Amino acid sequence: MDSPAAVLLQLLESNSLLLRGQRVLADADVAAFYQVQTQRVERAVLQNRQCFPTDFVWELTPEEHVAVSRADPRAVIKSRRRPQYFFTGAGIAMLASVLRSPRAIAVNIALIRTLAGPRET
Repeated sequence: MDSPAAVLLQLLESNSLLLRGQRVLADADVAAFYQVQTQRVERAVLQNRQCFPTDFVWELTPEEHVAVSRADPRAVIKSRRRPQYFFTGAGIAMLASVLRSPRAIAVNIALIRTLAGPRET
């Protein structure tokens, strides 16, 4: 079985869009990955705004919305009342630290272990 971090990388490679020169995932895709509702992802961003600078997450400009809708209609949900967020890899990783789903916790642990590197025994 692949590690959560490996699955995240696969998700970024297969489902991401290229916006503003970066690979990003729509909030609905990120929510599915973390096995939570999209509303929980949105709430996490709003309640932890200081954790999500503009290079981690953003809303589409009207021009980007049109371009994304044409390029990948499933990526943009037209009838939403709340803003739709798009996350860079850094934003997806940060989200792992503020969400409390089992998948988010597993991803956060895998990321920390990767960053910490092998331990000397």
